[in-house]
Amino acid sequence: MTRAGWAAVAILATAVLAALVWRGTDDDEPPPRRAGATPAAVSSVYAQARYGYSLRVPAGWRVREGRRATRLTGPGATVTIVVASPTSGSFVSRVARDTRRALLSSYRPARVVAAGRGRLGSARARTAELAGTAPGRRRVRILSAVAASRWRTYVVTVFAAVPPDAVRFVEAQRTLASLRFGRPGRGG
Repeated sequence: MTRAGWAAVAILATAVLAALVWRGTDDDEPPPRRAGATPAAVSSVYAQARYGYSLRVPAGWRVREGRRATRLTGPGATVTIVVASPTSGSFVSRVARDTRRALLSSYRPARVVAAGRGRLGSARARTAELAGTAPGRRRVRILSAVAASRWRTYVVTVFAAVPPDAVRFVEAQRTLASLRFGRPGRGG
């Protein structure tokens, strides 16, 4: 299989993984926002040496490393961030297109709400915001951002319950802003 073929398989696997791990609340609505609640401070820096990235993890968030992706889940499981690096090299346009297609298929009915350019840490990224349906018919908002370093292409996907928990949303924004991409280690 070609490199592009393996990248497409990895992107689809990431979208399916996210669909399988989505855990909203047991009700149709997420927990109510807490009045006066403030975002958690950073408790640690998570570094994924094999794929060459690091990010700051807010206190109370769980980090789970999988074979193809790292998943960060906020308290209450109303916001989940999935970070993956499906291919070496810089293929932002192709990976962004394939990621959007996989997410639209995995979260049907789904639609693109906005698409444009943004940032992941200091790297320029292609972004797409989608509105879709998670398992259990829960509404979900999805932000997909694709960026590349000199060595690899990265896909970061944020899944948020609708309406989002404002505190978790701010924590997720800070986490995305903290992303740093560097030279991958052995096996990357």
